[in-house]
Amino acid sequence: MIDLHVHSTASDGTLRPAEIARMGADCLALALTDHDTLAGAAEFLAEPDCRAIRLAGVELSVASDPGYGHFHLLGLGVDPADPVLRALSRLHRENLIHRDVSPDNIMLTKTGVKLL
Repeated sequence: MIDLHVHSTASDGTLRPAEIARMGADCLALALTDHDTLAGAAEFLAEPDCRAIRLAGVELSVASDPGYGHFHLLGLGVDPADPVLRALSRLHRENLIHRDVSPDNIMLTKTGVKLL
């Protein structure tokens, strides 16, 4: 079995990240994709009783053009140390982030640094 879209208590799921890893121990691959945060990624990836290929991921709600509503952007295999993702996690923990991330509020500097 492969499950690449699982939420934990770090967002709107009901199980802790380590519990998800243990429950998916017999999966071929498993990804933790909480809403707007990587807060549970380290616990999920560190669980020793899971043989599955594990990926840290994040699900972002993204605004599209007017009239088309929203879509969910699912990022798999992301680096929890990435500065933008760390910033999103911090903002989420402090209840300061809205659920709509769009290209208008993400900018790259000339050196390639991502800014929100």
